[in-house]
Amino acid sequence: LSRRGRARGCRVILTGNGGDEWLTVSPFLTADLIREGRLGEALRFIRVLARSHRVSPLDAYGRGIWTFGLRPLAVRALARAFPAAFQARRMRNMAAAIPAWVAPDPALRRAVQDRADRVLAAPTPGATYYEREMRTALDHPLNAIEAEEYFEMGRRLGMQIRHPYWDADLVEVLYRVPPHVLSKGGRSKGLVRETLARRFPTLGFERQRKVHATYFYRRTMRAQGPAAWASLGGARTLASLGVVDARMHAAAMDRLFAGQRATESYRIWTTLQLEAWARRRVRSNRENAHD
Repeated sequence: LSRRGRARGCRVILTGNGGDEWLTVSPFLTADLIREGRLGEALRFIRVLARSHRVSPLDAYGRGIWTFGLRPLAVRALARAFPAAFQARRMRNMAAAIPAWVAPDPALRRAVQDRADRVLAAPTPGATYYEREMRTALDHPLNAIEAEEYFEMGRRLGMQIRHPYWDADLVEVLYRVPPHVLSKGGRSKGLVRETLARRFPTLGFERQRKVHATYFYRRTMRAQGPAAWASLGGARTLASLGVVDARMHAAAMDRLFAGQRATESYRIWTTLQLEAWARRRVRSNRENAHD
């Protein structure tokens, strides 16, 4: 799409990145409202989520009340009552979640497991769950990774890629906007819906529900992933470095391509990306050593 735009004279790409981070309200606000005894507001907020996302009312209220409401509060209580036991259990669960094909060497695997506590979110946020989620939008590593990818994409295309919603002054303002203002009109991103509806009155922005790309992403990985995987000839470099067990990893990839464990489809892209990156780095280091 970018290449087609460039062929038609486009030199700048504007994205909507940052819209979710600064114009929507984290569903974890429900936990804060319940903890403060504001149950009516919690139910109204869940209704906003139900109206703004393509989910059934049962799913919206179930997840709103439990996943983003009572469950975080239960976790908070357990972490405070039994801190050592709770943290040990989290560490065990994290270690168990590491695929068997990762870090086959026992010493390396132990080192990976020992680092688990560095990536676990604090079960008891310093202030509110809502504030913790907003901080995550600022300093999560995935944000830096995405920014680097966009920069590299723009460099290769010879185009400027700009993200208006990540403007520092705008973020500073939106960071302070109360949740009920962000959800103006009873819908997520309500603060900008009216503006868009006035500018584009026939497109239905004032009532449009959020479109999730998860299933499209999974289908794309399953349909196009095998050809990319075959072109790489497997994760040879990662296996040679001891990052993965080649046989077990290849079997895991086959299962993902077959549609098994669909929620782990992201591992397809992660593998392709990391293998290509590692292969280029190893080749570059060898060339430098030869020179």
